[in-house]
Amino acid sequence: ERILKLKSLYGKLDEKCKKILDRYYYQKMSLEEIGIELAHDSGTIKTLKYRCMKKLRTVYLSNSGDTI
Repeated sequence: ERILKLKSLYGKLDEKCKKILDRYYYQKMSLEEIGIELAHDSGTIKTLKYRCMKKLRTVYLSNSGDTI
């Protein structure tokens, strides 16, 4: 049930967040590889990944009250 909620909320993220998180968590790409692909340095990608995860957690918690 939680997985289905997360997938639904994941769909609400902007495209840049989806690209970064997909590449990092599902395709197992390094921050450096993602940075090359998206034309950013690895530090920027690390910051963006952190912000994207924070958005996902915030949306999840506001909709469920659970913790991840």
